[in-house]
Amino acid sequence: MADKHRSQTQKPVTLRGIDYYIKLKDNEQLCFLHIPKTAGTTIENILAHLLGSRNVLVVPWTKFASESPVNLNAYKVIAGHFYYEIYKLLEKTPLFMTFLRDPIERSISQYYQSLGTRGGHPFLLPNPAPKHEQLQDQNMSIDEYMEDTNLNRNILNLQTTMLGWQTEFPIKNLRELMRPMDRSGQVSVNLAKKRLDSMAFVGITERMRESINLFTYTFRLAPVLSVPALNTTSSRLRKTELAPQQLNKLRQLNRLDLDFYEYAQMLFDFRYDQMIQYLYNEYGDVVRSLPVEEMLTIDYWRSFVERNGKFSCQIRYDFLAPFPRAGWHPLEEADGEHWVWSGPENVSFVDLPLDRTSELQVRFRVRYCVSSDVLESLKLLVDGLEVSLDFIKDGDGETIYQGMLPRSKKGNQLNASRLSFCVNHTSYPVNTKPNTPGIRLLGVALSWIEIKPG
Repeated sequence: MADKHRSQTQKPVTLRGIDYYIKLKDNEQLCFLHIPKTAGTTIENILAHLLGSRNVLVVPWTKFASESPVNLNAYKVIAGHFYYEIYKLLEKTPLFMTFLRDPIERSISQYYQSLGTRGGHPFLLPNPAPKHEQLQDQNMSIDEYMEDTNLNRNILNLQTTMLGWQTEFPIKNLRELMRPMDRSGQVSVNLAKKRLDSMAFVGITERMRESINLFTYTFRLAPVLSVPALNTTSSRLRKTELAPQQLNKLRQLNRLDLDFYEYAQMLFDFRYDQMIQYLYNEYGDVVRSLPVEEMLTIDYWRSFVERNGKFSCQIRYDFLAPFPRAGWHPLEEADGEHWVWSGPENVSFVDLPLDRTSELQVRFRVRYCVSSDVLESLKLLVDGLEVSLDFIKDGDGETIYQGMLPRSKKGNQLNASRLSFCVNHTSYPVNTKPNTPGIRLLGVALSWIEIKPG
């Protein structure tokens, strides 16, 4: 189960003038096999942040039934609810990645997801409308769901099926690949394990923090310091709350998946231990007392300097470059402009590769604020030291803050500078209810940060 991809030729992907490491050759393509209800939406969001949304194609369900062609080969990364057999549609060599989840918990989450989607999922067989209406009205119990041979296709060894199904018939497009059919008799758990072994990366949903660390290490990407939880099912049964007969039924439906998931955990442990051993060997005993994220940050900035020469005294950061950051909501864009909101925490930060051997001027633009008192409380800290700020209004009535970053006492250090934006509180937008889906705790929205010699 050795990680064969560690030894591949490593090629930089250039985004906006700076090299961000990802181990892809010109003839390779990263292919995220998103198994439903395994936190895949979170991973797609992270992929877009680290590699740029323009480089990532997330294939929506509607494309599976559409006759219109989808150019899968025009992107560095593709992601979606498709089978491993998608490789037959790809011109480039796919580097597969996926996440697996405890089959019982995944099945329960899938049941609740189906309640809200009328069962309208590409993996379903054609199903009579009354059953879908019963799902939509949330009148179908989990017992009825498990017994329905059409609906339980979503939980019948689905993880093994997505990797271990193999077909001999030709596949010309996504529609043919994802057409509703009974695949249960064509699934091999041994083939699924073999394909899992060959994957560039395998994550475990229950070990999300460790998985994200291993993912960024595997592809030499910026460490992800804050992992959002997206598309979660908030109120549902847990495995420990199931009646014995319900648990037994789910185990029967996931007999192959339970074996497959156990194997995946062993593979994950093996690769994760390899990563830790590399960090220990590379940086010595000094890193053994550090959290893994800090070890990876040290490794990331060292490789950044090796690729880009040195840190800079002049940077304009527009939140598109995937530098390590935390405490921000996903990037938003409208009319050719973009911004990020701080929140839900009171402190949001980004690490920038600044050469601070002399004083530097910092400017940043606040596009929105959730309230005037939050804006009045805004402070900027660099490596924990507060920066004195002045502000002016630009021609659009938005606020530009400016101040001076002091010279670093460490000299031209190889550790990035952490710029922390602090507010006294975050809050929900006016006239919104806290329990409304999608409503977020917000602070201030920044468009860009500019650093240059003072």
